[in-house]
Amino acid sequence: FEGWRRIISTVAIYDPRTGQPCEHYERLTEWAQVLEAEHADLLFDEVTGIAGAREAMGMPVAVQTILQQLRRRDVQLSWSAPSWKRADAVIRECTQLVIDCRGWLPDRTSLKTDTPPAWLPRRLFKARAFSAVDFDEWTAAKASQGKGQVHALRAAVVQWWWGPRSMVFAAYDTLGAVTRVGEVLDGGRCAHCGGRRSIPVCRCDK
Repeated sequence: FEGWRRIISTVAIYDPRTGQPCEHYERLTEWAQVLEAEHADLLFDEVTGIAGAREAMGMPVAVQTILQQLRRRDVQLSWSAPSWKRADAVIRECTQLVIDCRGWLPDRTSLKTDTPPAWLPRRLFKARAFSAVDFDEWTAAKASQGKGQVHALRAAVVQWWWGPRSMVFAAYDTLGAVTRVGEVLDGGRCAHCGGRRSIPVCRCDK
């Protein structure tokens, strides 16, 4: 679409009109793309795969610094995860809005296929928007005090929407492959097996 910004994403983004990869989409495979990003949108789908809370050495320090300066570069970061606390603390700290999305009405027509999925796709969705600061404090309080002792957090915005034939479903495949950013973690371990691996020698001119 005219006026779209560059999209650097770990998952494919499609043009809803054609079903083909969006011309503004760029697959995120190296942290260098984040370091050099300007006037763009970053999408970390399934963020735990590239910057999980338990993988403290997974994200280079330089990238952590850049993520806290997105405003200066006119970069907007969006990310998804099964749980708020599963994401790296740096990513949570630079987040301003949290969207909690729940799905209903499973599509049982997929059970009639030759390879029926174990997880049925949902069709009706409810999205609730919260301030990231409030959501983080509420999550921490719930973890320390227990569910019954913490009042429910009120959403700033609530929206229901129907998935099938929507622009969201046409532009994003929730079952699409998510790329791993980099093969060697900052701690010198392989991103796949966790074994020791030498970090490549820097040959940059910068």
